[in-house]
Amino acid sequence: MKIDGFFNTKIEGAKIKKVGIYFSRFGILKVYNIEEIISKKESNELKEWLVEQCKH
Repeated sequence: MKIDGFFNTKIEGAKIKKVGIYFSRFGILKVYNIEEIISKKESNELKEWLVEQCKH
């Protein structure tokens, strides 16, 4: 799986380890480790689902 970067640059083998949610009204960024939110099995299922949804 590839992740698009700026100017259509491909980053092969990139691993997402953290996800952040920015609450702009309050100027707060919350960063979470992916492993704290979702299991490896669930993340693979989510990835497959996202890929399918992006095809539509």
